[in-house]
Amino acid sequence: MCAYQVIVISIVSMRVPANVNGIAIAVVNMFNMLAGTAYNVMIGNLLDHYWAGETLHGKRIYSEAAYADALFILPISLMLGTIIFFAIKPKPGVC
Repeated sequence: MCAYQVIVISIVSMRVPANVNGIAIAVVNMFNMLAGTAYNVMIGNLLDHYWAGETLHGKRIYSEAAYADALFILPISLMLGTIIFFAIKPKPGVC
């Protein structure tokens, strides 16, 4: 489930009319990139929350548990996205 962008973009390209295919794919790609940015911010904030104040050569040192907890947001959001993906039903005649 790491490369969901490929699946989502191909589904979008099959679901929309040909004359708006390019813009639809661009919008989907934009949302994918925004999600990636949000993940970076959330993971960074969680790491900062768990930081014990230790540094090495001016760089922050985080524990293994801090990394595990901060990165746990990825599988949670992927599961949530999968549930939402299967729960959303397209309206008849829209695409």
